[in-house]
Amino acid sequence: MYYRTSFNRPTCTTMIRLVALAGVLAFTTGCNLVYKLPVNQGNVIEQEQVDQVEVGMTPEQVEFLMGSALVKSELRETVRWDYVSYYLSPRDKELRRNITIVFENGVVSEIIGASNETDREQSQPVDPPPTR
Repeated sequence: MYYRTSFNRPTCTTMIRLVALAGVLAFTTGCNLVYKLPVNQGNVIEQEQVDQVEVGMTPEQVEFLMGSALVKSELRETVRWDYVSYYLSPRDKELRRNITIVFENGVVSEIIGASNETDREQSQPVDPPPTR
């Protein structure tokens, strides 16, 4: 006896739909149409805040201006506060910024980071707002 198998061949319209779907998937992944969220970690460091910190300030005054430090380390009479900021834009551009404030005998003795023009240029927003 001869048994007939029930194998249906795909129709032409089904094949066209599959090819179109594959093309759309390849296009959307290749053109990066999927939105990526920006990643912002650490402290928010504004240049205006850094400019207001001065040698001779107390830790309370610095914390009022800059907020809580990400890392606080105490070594005998010297206290070091590190403010670290990291931003990754949706276009995969990175921005890292580190500000270190050193206290000796209860007052600011040194401010390290973002004091010259190249640091300030690097600390500008990576993604400018869209123009019309």
